[in-house]
Amino acid sequence: MTKQITQEQFDYWVNYIELRWSKKYTDNEAISLFADYSNYTDETVGTAVIEQYSANNNFFSWSKLKNRCIEITNDLARDNNNNEFIAGALKKPENQSGLREYLKSQGWGSISEAIFYKSVEGYRNKKLSLPAMENFEAYKDMSYEEATNKGWRIGIGDNIE
Repeated sequence: MTKQITQEQFDYWVNYIELRWSKKYTDNEAISLFADYSNYTDETVGTAVIEQYSANNNFFSWSKLKNRCIEITNDLARDNNNNEFIAGALKKPENQSGLREYLKSQGWGSISEAIFYKSVEGYRNKKLSLPAMENFEAYKDMSYEEATNKGWRIGIGDNIE
C-alpha cells in the first residue's frame, strides 16, 4: 500500500501554492488543511496541485484540489482493481493443465478442430444461430479433415457444391 502524505510533504505543497498564487497561510491554517489531505499520498496531492497550476488558474481552489485528489485516488483504485482482476484471470488455476492439454484430452489437435466439433455438437443440439445452422449444414456429417478439405474454416460455412 502507498504511504500517506506527511505534514512535511504537505507543507512543501502549501509553500508551492503560496509562491505561485501569492497567498500566505499561517501554520495553524496549514495544519488544519493537512487534516483534509492526510488520507492521500504525496504524489496524489502533488499531481493535483500541479494540474491546477498548469491549467493557468488565476485563483487557487482548495475545493478543486480536494475533488481532484478524490478523482486521482479513485482512478488509481480502479486501475489497481483492473490489474488485480487481469492478473487473476491470467493466473493458471491449480486444477488446470492448460489449453493444449485440454485439447489433447478431447482428441483435438488444434483450436480450429475443437471449434469444428463444438459446431457439430451445436448444430445437432440446435444451439447455433440460424445463419450458422444454414452455413454449417453441409459439414454436419463430416470429419474435421474432410470438412477442411471441402472448404470449411473458422467462421466460414460456404456451400461445398
